[in-house]
Amino acid sequence: QFHDEMDIPYSLTITSPHPTPQFKHDFAKAPASRGIKAIIADLADSNRPIIVWGAGTHTLRLLKTSKLAECKIQLFVDSNPNYQGKELMGIPINGTDFLAYYDSLILVSSKTMQQPILEQIKTEVGLYAIGIIYPQH
Repeated sequence: QFHDEMDIPYSLTITSPHPTPQFKHDFAKAPASRGIKAIIADLADSNRPIIVWGAGTHTLRLLKTSKLAECKIQLFVDSNPNYQGKELMGIPINGTDFLAYYDSLILVSSKTMQQPILEQIKTEVGLYAIGIIYPQH
């Protein structure tokens, strides 16, 4: 709703070093033109465990304007030490060192740091990641 109201274009990129065939099939059928809310709704409906990377205002907005709050969120991750050790929706916010204990899809919820985060996930962590890509103006 926020993106539609503000007329902000967006698309979706999926990064994964080892996607399952079912994962590729399911998300290939969910084109970016459907929007991030539809994709988050699919994640909520699938009941698949996810990690949300980002605990700032972008994530707070998605929690209020999409079905993100209905997703099976295992963990929030944020590199900002001011968020770490706190909770969001009763779910812990940790640093990246906790990712070694999970093998879940990661939803990157950061407009300004998305590309570096996606690269970090791809090269260092090796987990599935969905990023909300905003065009550069």
